[in-house]
Amino acid sequence: MDDFSLFSEYASDDEGVKERIARFRSVDPYPEIPAALLSSEHIKAYVRQTAMVHKFDHQTRGKLKAASYEINPGKKFIYWDPSSKLKVVQPVGKDKPLILPANSITFAQLESDFALPDYIAVRFNLRIQHVHRGILLGTGPLIDPGFKGEMLIPLHNLTSDEYVIKPNEGLIWVEFTKTTHGAVKTPPGRKPITDTFNATEEPKKIRNVVTYFEKANRNNPIQSSLHSAVEEVRTKVKTAERAARLANAAVTTVTSVGFIAVLAAAIGTWSFFESIKNSHLTVSAQAIDANKAASDAKAETKVAASDAKRAIEDAKNSTDQVSSLVKKLDEANERIAKLERALSIITSTSGPSR
Repeated sequence: MDDFSLFSEYASDDEGVKERIARFRSVDPYPEIPAALLSSEHIKAYVRQTAMVHKFDHQTRGKLKAASYEINPGKKFIYWDPSSKLKVVQPVGKDKPLILPANSITFAQLESDFALPDYIAVRFNLRIQHVHRGILLGTGPLIDPGFKGEMLIPLHNLTSDEYVIKPNEGLIWVEFTKTTHGAVKTPPGRKPITDTFNATEEPKKIRNVVTYFEKANRNNPIQSSLHSAVEEVRTKVKTAERAARLANAAVTTVTSVGFIAVLAAAIGTWSFFESIKNSHLTVSAQAIDANKAASDAKAETKVAASDAKRAIEDAKNSTDQVSSLVKKLDEANERIAKLERALSIITSTSGPSR
């Protein structure tokens, strides 16, 4: 087969892929197609001849749009555990979906590999339904002509929930653009362009994703700042809640102590006034008793005085009897004076009665 012979079928094995890559890496099988965004029929034609997409699904309805091709997740996905900081590598297969942890960056591989010729570039975008659900694509996203190997796509899960993408679910839409390399014809009478074409470096054409990935990030954890920010907020919330609980407990304690203090003060004040009241009642009772004793003494004095008058009238001529009666009268007067002094002392001590 010469360089301009075309294949009628897609490559069915690795040998067929290698043959197409080698034959059309620098030779354009369709020079008549202008440098532009390829439409669906031209995408299929170039894939058939150049094997620029390996594992190309040209039969499933909906995989090809007017100017783009849908690719599913595949092989494996990589992320760093936020707690242990260790790299986690998980396979993607029939019963093993692509799982994006909450608030994370996950690096996902595709089910298809690329072997782009020197005149085809690729751009891709995340499927719009993933964007609407809070997933973002963290890349350029341009694949230079000449790239050969596996793609590793960084996906940002901006949500607070785990996000699952099934293996048979579309992840990205890919666009193919034919560049101007080798397609420009110099008009008659004009000197051709002599500037050198900067081809993709050879070491970057064939990539093992895991090896290249480890080299690119120097084995350092790559994590979203969202997780640490969320954890910081959660820590602050817990601290605030704990402080609020302590404050409430302190207020409750102070309130209880204050109530007890007020109650104690009230009881003390009541006891004080009760003591004063009891003392006053005791003194008042003593005063009453003294008044009664004084009244009795006055009554006795009146009786004694009456008896003395009668005795004086009956025994005017008896000097001894008169002297005796006078003595009794003096004694009675002395008793009355003592009682009056005692009554005065008691009354002044107790104060006026209420």
